[in-house]
Amino acid sequence: MGFVVMNRTSDENEMIVLTLWETEHYMEVFYHPSNKAFSEFVERASPLFEIKPERTDYAVSFFRI
Repeated sequence: MGFVVMNRTSDENEMIVLTLWETEHYMEVFYHPSNKAFSEFVERASPLFEIKPERTDYAVSFFRI
């Protein structure tokens, strides 16, 4: 499990946060609306966003460390 934060070089107000999970189940548990810690974080951070962040899912086709 981990994360990567990438700031767009041409627009300092835009960023992408990639989260890495050991299993899809762990990801779903974390992002589920019943996770109060995550829900409270989103609520506290929402004034910082110009638009609501969107979640997009991808499948990893290649990964090497």
